[in-house]
Amino acid sequence: MHPVTLVEESPFAAFSAHPRICLLYNAQFVGLSSAMLWFDGKTSWTVVSDLPRCYLLAGLSWNKGLTQRFYGAEAQQVPHFEAGLSDRENQIPKTPEEFREWAIEDMPRLAALIEEKLNLEHKLSLGVEVSAESLELPLVEDSAGRGNQTANVYLVAHPEAFLQKRTPTSPWDRLLHFWITDDEYGRLFDLLHGTAASKRDFQMLARIAEQGVYGSLAFQFGDVVVLAAECEVIAGDSNAQVGEIVKKILQVCRSAMAYNLGLVVEGN
Repeated sequence: MHPVTLVEESPFAAFSAHPRICLLYNAQFVGLSSAMLWFDGKTSWTVVSDLPRCYLLAGLSWNKGLTQRFYGAEAQQVPHFEAGLSDRENQIPKTPEEFREWAIEDMPRLAALIEEKLNLEHKLSLGVEVSAESLELPLVEDSAGRGNQTANVYLVAHPEAFLQKRTPTSPWDRLLHFWITDDEYGRLFDLLHGTAASKRDFQMLARIAEQGVYGSLAFQFGDVVVLAAECEVIAGDSNAQVGEIVKKILQVCRSAMAYNLGLVVEGN
């Protein structure tokens, strides 16, 4: 399909419970997900975008009655949904190491399935490289997710084009790993709708609060500058009940402005 570059994982991504392979993102890899839907194994696989990376990520197979995601070393027995399966195939792995073994066992058949579904059986490899280069941008203030995240936030050069094609629009496009929570959306909404002046004076923040966790928002670079100014006003008001919320949004804005980028806020 495309040359493959293995890269270092993001230090802020939350995939530690899942066997995974971290790749430099390429739009062609998204096609793997549709092929992997046909896979019937102990594990199920998908491609997760984490610009500028993507992950080939193993989960527990729904086809085997594994109805809970696996986190840490927890194990939970689940009902025997399919007759004829061994006990081992109908339980959540007891350790992360066992989960990894399941994924490794499944990979040869998974690879064969992908080659069949994408007509790659007789294609030569286009090569695999391993890169130790850091993909972190020094002025991007990323951090691990805080609280129950309800949306993804992308720093992108061309927000509208990104929403249309779902592919990077510049070498600096990045997914951030934190955003405001559902509760924080509500508190921001209440503040901005307390008076007519609030909604009028903080139009960019009002867009975020009103959109909530649904749909997608695009902010051009100029909008981000205005959004940052609105956040600074509220952050400087000691009476505001949303100081920590706007500080998070301001952190995102600073990261975008450092590289002349816009924002895409996409509800889950």
